[in-house]
Amino acid sequence: MATDASADPLVAARALLESAAKLPDAGLSSWTSRIGGVPIRFRCTDPGLAHLYRSRLVGHDPEPQKAPVLCLDLLETERLGWAPPDSVADHHSDPSDLARRFAGARLAALVPSPTGDSRYPWVFFEPVTQRGVMLVRTAADLPPWTTGAPLALLLHLAFAWRGWRFMHAAALGQGTAGALLVGPGGSGKSGTTLAGITHGLVTTGDDYLLVQPGATPVAWPVYRVLKQDPAGLSRAGRDGLAGRAVDWHGKVELDLGTEFPSGLTDWLSLRLILLPAVARARRTEVHPAAPTEAFSAVAASMLAQLPGARLAGFSFLTRLTRSLPAYHLRLSADPEEIAATVRRLLER
Repeated sequence: MATDASADPLVAARALLESAAKLPDAGLSSWTSRIGGVPIRFRCTDPGLAHLYRSRLVGHDPEPQKAPVLCLDLLETERLGWAPPDSVADHHSDPSDLARRFAGARLAALVPSPTGDSRYPWVFFEPVTQRGVMLVRTAADLPPWTTGAPLALLLHLAFAWRGWRFMHAAALGQGTAGALLVGPGGSGKSGTTLAGITHGLVTTGDDYLLVQPGATPVAWPVYRVLKQDPAGLSRAGRDGLAGRAVDWHGKVELDLGTEFPSGLTDWLSLRLILLPAVARARRTEVHPAAPTEAFSAVAASMLAQLPGARLAGFSFLTRLTRSLPAYHLRLSADPEEIAATVRRLLER
């Protein structure tokens, strides 16, 4: 497939999606996972990356009985012999204008900033065919955080068209009753999640998850990965895990299914929103939070981590933060006490 930098980007996107659809499975590494109850067929040009991503995503189905609902591809132009991906500058167009044009054509797209990293992947999703493509020159161009959250941008677009939200958040629960944990990096989401699953609670993820709207929203897991810095693992009494290699962000990436086999649950019915903050308080303090505070906490991380589908995202988050009670948590340094505090809130 060849692309013309002067061509209309909508034409180029449709040509890319059509070319991807024609690629035979035999030439790609593929697998099926069920995420949020939705069977998804993933395909990847890099066998090693496919193996890693399959192990990181929940719901791997080695012998799927149902046809996939979504088909999502991660493609490298170098391996396929295609022309390298264009940049926004090639189209002499403002990214926000491009996004509006894609939306008007019933296509979803994430486009790189013309002043940002030129290696940022192009991501397209076509709702009519339920097919999406993430295109990069080579896997080495993928952002470093993608190993812990594979295909997050593509999943984000695909589920946004279903009215769901792929969120940069965590969730903790007891039974099927859950609390959504939101806030910027370093606020204590992962530490609170680790404290909870170490002391009897369950999670649907500590970094990213899916939220399905409804009278009672539901949080679904996406990844099997829990990330925590070595100091946090030591505080939770997991010194044996603290000595492992860290990722690009200084975090140890752990497989929830292996290290905490009873900690990962299939879904949680969300009852409240928690805004944790690392405070090293003597005891964890709980204070009511206004819906606007909850909205600000979750919207800031959403815009930074998951660009695209912003209007739908703002509407979704407005409804979510107005429908659930929210609380500030000024965290202590005691994991068991933190878990007990979250448990008491869920039992109210």
